[in-house]
Amino acid sequence: MNFKNASISLAFGIFLAFSAFSQTSDLNLGENKLENATFSLTYFKLKMDSLKTGKIKKVNILQIGDSHIQPDNFSGETRRQLQKQYGNGGRGLIFPYNLAKTNGPKDYTASSNTTWTDSWITHFNQKFKIGFPGIGMQSELNAGTIDFNMSKDSIKSPFIKAFVVYSMEPSSNGSITLNKQVTKKNNGLLFDTICIELKKEQTNLKVEFKDTKLTFHAVYFENENPGVVYSSVGVAGAKYTNFLSNEFFAKQLPIFSSDLIIISMGTNEAYDSRYDSLSFQIVVDSMLTTIHKVNPNASILLTLPSENYRVKSGQPTENLNTESVSRILRAQAIKHHCAIWDLYAVMGGKGSMLKWRTAGLVNKDHIHYLRKGYNLQGQLLSDALIQFLEVR
Repeated sequence: MNFKNASISLAFGIFLAFSAFSQTSDLNLGENKLENATFSLTYFKLKMDSLKTGKIKKVNILQIGDSHIQPDNFSGETRRQLQKQYGNGGRGLIFPYNLAKTNGPKDYTASSNTTWTDSWITHFNQKFKIGFPGIGMQSELNAGTIDFNMSKDSIKSPFIKAFVVYSMEPSSNGSITLNKQVTKKNNGLLFDTICIELKKEQTNLKVEFKDTKLTFHAVYFENENPGVVYSSVGVAGAKYTNFLSNEFFAKQLPIFSSDLIIISMGTNEAYDSRYDSLSFQIVVDSMLTTIHKVNPNASILLTLPSENYRVKSGQPTENLNTESVSRILRAQAIKHHCAIWDLYAVMGGKGSMLKWRTAGLVNKDHIHYLRKGYNLQGQLLSDALIQFLEVR
């Protein structure tokens, strides 16, 4: 990977982000920058510098969010741009969303020969302990397989290393096997991991289990190339409190050794009819404290929510709670030494959602975006990150 042309690539990337929609109405995008970043992202920048000079092979980025992140259109575009610039180190953490009966990324497939019960951190009555991604699934039978295909259409994500995070029934005699090469027996832990390292890259992983019900938490992939490993987890309807109250959030987060953690939530809090600013401040403060405690070296970036609207009788009215949510997130970011990316400002500030809607980038609910709208957000975030990393 040649990093000498970083400034050219950055300029070209920004050009694409603006010119891709040049035939639509003027979006009047705001200044695209990271705030509070010089000190807050020191560790991440040092790691990226080490990657660029060949001192290390991998830098891990993790994005956590809600329905804006779950389908991976926003995070997927940021991943593509950063890996194009700094090298593709692997697909990172994924979850078989389709087996949990919901939408997810489209660049891989997962199939199974058995049936699964799903449970979400956003549900009041959770059926079993849910893994770090915030959505879990438990087999209904005591044996089965999950087949991951990391080669979908023209997109290929070969791997040379993979590990699975899972739980088994504590008293069972169960076992789990990866590609018929590595087997691990049940050891009665709340959760465990199993890892496979291959001699050459491939794109298929078969997870087999027997003599136990399996609770599947996550799978993580790396390839043999130096570069960025960009993972994302999203749960529709999720709030800060949902992730924080999940027992396995703090316990499993360190497994993925993140160098940069991006948190993209706040919209659902703003839409809650019982929204309370003090309660929100307390839970954000607690979550950032928890992350620093279990992953002390990781840099943290908070993305502030965009402008959004409540639609009644076909008429959109601005959701004013968003201002309070953003103000609290900004204050907590400064308190906990986190960087800030203000999507409201980047999109163009007040009225920007309506302009993006006119340009065909926003769903009729005036909350969610169409795929190309999320792609543009992902491009803008990657531009801001690259600009920060390349400016001396």
